[in-house]
Amino acid sequence: MAAPNVGSWIRIGLWALPLYGLLILWTTFTHQPDLNTDFGAYARYVSTTNYLIDHLFGSILGVTLANLNQRPPPCKGETAGSNVVHEVADRSRR
Repeated sequence: MAAPNVGSWIRIGLWALPLYGLLILWTTFTHQPDLNTDFGAYARYVSTTNYLIDHLFGSILGVTLANLNQRPPPCKGETAGSNVVHEVADRSRR
């Protein structure tokens, strides 16, 4: 089994960080009405397609990119699933 190319993982991670920032920034351009003071405007705002696209692609995809950047790539001889198992086991020992 060939060793994973760590340099390409690092390069992808470094490109994903600014993309994460831009996605989160993109979701802040529209103002969300206050739920407590103007419920009608809030209900209309959260039911628009623009809000749905902003929320799904901006917030969720952006945070997913940030979370993937915090995880190292699997080592030689390990799969992605075994990496998670080792991480959980290490945290439970603390």
